[in-house]
Amino acid sequence: MFKTNLKTRGPAAVLGLLLLLTVVDAGVPSERADTLRLELIGDFVVMSQAPYRWTVFEAGRRMFVDRPHEYRSAPPALNGRLTLMTANGDKYWEAVETTFISFVVKRDSVVYVLYHPRFTQLEDVWLNERYGWKREAFVVGTSQGGVKAKRQVRSRFFPGGSRVELGGTGCVMRNCDMYTVVVVPAPPAGETPAGHIP
Repeated sequence: MFKTNLKTRGPAAVLGLLLLLTVVDAGVPSERADTLRLELIGDFVVMSQAPYRWTVFEAGRRMFVDRPHEYRSAPPALNGRLTLMTANGDKYWEAVETTFISFVVKRDSVVYVLYHPRFTQLEDVWLNERYGWKREAFVVGTSQGGVKAKRQVRSRFFPGGSRVELGGTGCVMRNCDMYTVVVVPAPPAGETPAGHIP
């Protein structure tokens, strides 16, 4: 979890942290996100109890509630869709076969997970074809440099009324990140989500 010891930091550091925590919602299109959330999502639970936020995916949107990083591109399959802004401080949560994030989809939906596999265990444990997570053809650009400048994407179909259960990231070193979740109403039967690799 995201932790800091304010007693050991100066006034400037404390003020900076407070400003960070108060602007995490800046620019979030809350009305549209609330509408989409009410239409698509129910019984949302995060094991860490961090202040996750439902927002709308678009270029320039924050990736995390506790970091300034942004998404720099918005592929058609994700643009304008309901997105869970996670806490990067939760990246060390174990990627075991137990639930870290869960929610119920109220209608047939495709759930996308945006992630970078560097120093994580999520692909080995739960985010893989064995559990129904298919790799997408597109990637998503970020404001981060180097190998983390792009996020890979996997998706899985969930029928309406079912519970989506996602594991932890299982970071094994400091230089890794938490994932992002995007929920999209499923296309009509027979159609394939944009960018999907059969």
